[in-house]
Amino acid sequence: MASLVSSVSWVSRGVAKSRPEKLSLEVNDLENVIEELKSGLGDGESAVGEDSLPRKPPKNASVCKTTNETEDSIENPPGDESGGSDEEVIDENEDPDDPYNLAAYDDEDQDDELMLESTIAGMTVYADNKDDPYITLPDEVDEEDDKADFEIRPTDNLIVAGRAAPECSLLEVYVYNQKDSSLYCHHDIILPAFPLAACWINYDVETKSPGNMVAVGSMEPVISIWELDVVEVIEPVATLGTKQSTKSTKKKKKTKEKSSVDGHTDAVLDISWHSMAPTALASASADHTAAVWDLSEGKQLLSLKHTDKVQTLDWHPKESSVLLTGAFDHVVRLYDCRQQDKTCLKWKIKGEVERVLWDSFCPYNFFASDDSGHVFYMDSRKETLPVFTLRAHESAVTGLTQCRGYDGCLATVAMDATLKVWDTRKGNPNCVLEKKFKDQGGLTCVAPCPEANSILVLGSEKCLTIYDLQTSSQVRKHFGDPKTPETNASVDEAMDGLTLNTMESDEDELNEYLGNISETVTKSKTASLSQANRKKKKAKRKNKKAGG
Repeated sequence: MASLVSSVSWVSRGVAKSRPEKLSLEVNDLENVIEELKSGLGDGESAVGEDSLPRKPPKNASVCKTTNETEDSIENPPGDESGGSDEEVIDENEDPDDPYNLAAYDDEDQDDELMLESTIAGMTVYADNKDDPYITLPDEVDEEDDKADFEIRPTDNLIVAGRAAPECSLLEVYVYNQKDSSLYCHHDIILPAFPLAACWINYDVETKSPGNMVAVGSMEPVISIWELDVVEVIEPVATLGTKQSTKSTKKKKKTKEKSSVDGHTDAVLDISWHSMAPTALASASADHTAAVWDLSEGKQLLSLKHTDKVQTLDWHPKESSVLLTGAFDHVVRLYDCRQQDKTCLKWKIKGEVERVLWDSFCPYNFFASDDSGHVFYMDSRKETLPVFTLRAHESAVTGLTQCRGYDGCLATVAMDATLKVWDTRKGNPNCVLEKKFKDQGGLTCVAPCPEANSILVLGSEKCLTIYDLQTSSQVRKHFGDPKTPETNASVDEAMDGLTLNTMESDEDELNEYLGNISETVTKSKTASLSQANRKKKKAKRKNKKAGG
């Protein structure tokens, strides 16, 4: 089974610490952890492999390194001549039609923690490798090359990737240097569940100041926030939402569902953070809701109900209260999160919504892709037909992004293992580049480097790839050289005449745009109510005629 990269997110240069901290425990602390784990097993229960370990009480106990010893050497440790028993243990209460006890699967949630503890306790024998008779090689000393790789330079970008490997789920932190064209995995974090979304946040939830953290959504109904400047972490610094047991979830489904105030009740499918409102985080979930969180308090501020699973969302690039969502019900919704009644604008597209993306070159408009391979371009000021519809791929379009180095440039990736680059200027998109990644399986995600305007990172069913659009002669010929960050200032100036820049306090234009959204929402709501009233009156007239 391949290691699928489910999500990617860039970290800007100069944010990460040059020498990340290493989480370490003293031997005494490790001894206490092991004793606590083993004492939690209860009387009469033993950890995995515990009976085969030396009975001599260890001086120091902790997690030991695994070795490639044979079963015989494990059963007969040094100094022990006794052999292991081959007698098969038969459970008389085992159901022959259900050997894995799947009928009681939902009742096993309460034992998950105990099972984890027993597994860890079974591995924990010696805190100091010097006391372990199975380890004969000394611990390696850090070499100069390792020290250089561990250091993060000001010119380095970090890439955070959620990966689902066959044996575990990981959050991998890569270091990428454009000048050296180097890419390597700096460290990784073992996750408790399959990662579905990863979003870098430049906010420290502990110090309430700028930081270097990542918010992760998974198959669990919670959002975990991890510190990127600390290596070998074993738990998140914060968790948004409450993890509920299967039993309580099933009971809730039998009763009338009320709007959640404690978070999601199903998998978190997407996450979006806004740099202009660093304490605001939005999440999309399979529980048919999108949520807005306050990172400073760790609380949910808003729950937006949908009629199906919410697959994707994106904050407006210039206005921190405008949120775009896409769901399995084929509907794209636009919310002004300041509206108390939670009304929204809606656009119906052909298939299930895969991704939504605001157009950074014309922020009144946005893109939406679906599972049938189409990309739709909408005007957020009008609940009308798309400005254009593009048949981009033969399968689900799983990634949308723009490279600000090229005006009107849109990059799409899909499960057909193809990257395509489009010129969307003049409302008539044409394909500039089509590149097939044959040996990587379907492409699952794409994201642009915040500083290098032609660099993309691609996630696939097998690996993570860096691709520079400047290596394509078609892209160079069509778009020319990419704009540098200094050149992009002119793009921002041009956008200021068209967009909402709250940092410039252009209140007239801001209020006009938001007023148009509110007015359109009100008209849409009024029209729906009027249509419903007309249907009721029509039904009453039919009933009267039938009664007469």
